[in-house]
Amino acid sequence: MQPSYPRLDTFQHALNLLEHDIDNTINELLRLDRHLRRSQVLLVLYSGIVWIVYVGYCFFALRHARWDTIILGATPAIVSPLCICFSQRLVEWWFKQHQGQAQAKLAWLRARYNSKLNELKVNVPSDHPILELYQASSERPGHHALICTFCFAYNGLASHPQSTQYVCPKCLKFNAAHSTGDAGDMVKEEGSIASRVKRRHIKSR
Repeated sequence: MQPSYPRLDTFQHALNLLEHDIDNTINELLRLDRHLRRSQVLLVLYSGIVWIVYVGYCFFALRHARWDTIILGATPAIVSPLCICFSQRLVEWWFKQHQGQAQAKLAWLRARYNSKLNELKVNVPSDHPILELYQASSERPGHHALICTFCFAYNGLASHPQSTQYVCPKCLKFNAAHSTGDAGDMVKEEGSIASRVKRRHIKSR
């Protein structure tokens, strides 16, 4: 007969809740990253179309106008690219703020999860089957955050960051692929922990 261990159900409940929150936070980071890229593309696309139409209008409507009228009409066409660039920065800043909050929440949840798991290890023997269900595994596939090695800006998530090459949109510098030894430059995120579905519930006896 399996010996009884105190608060086993409580540990399971707490770990399952933390796993669910970690998975939701990672999905939120992925969602924010997708929305950021989509918003920037749409902003540039529609703003560019409006700018081209306006420049074309100025070219045909003001070509016989006086110089003061031409300058007055051409000023928006000259200032518009700066406004588009500023709008891009503003959208990026807004998303980065939310991503930073999600990253801080994820770090706190992971710390809580590891603390609760260590507490569970103290209360049960090392060969207890419940530890196999919750034991952290570095081999589990997951997502990793791409952190610029120059300005340390967050640049989204990737499944294989060591082989990912990209240009940081913030400092515009090229980040080469990392070797295995350079993995410390990446901030590893927990894999989709909630994918460990259909766990059998182990009850204390």
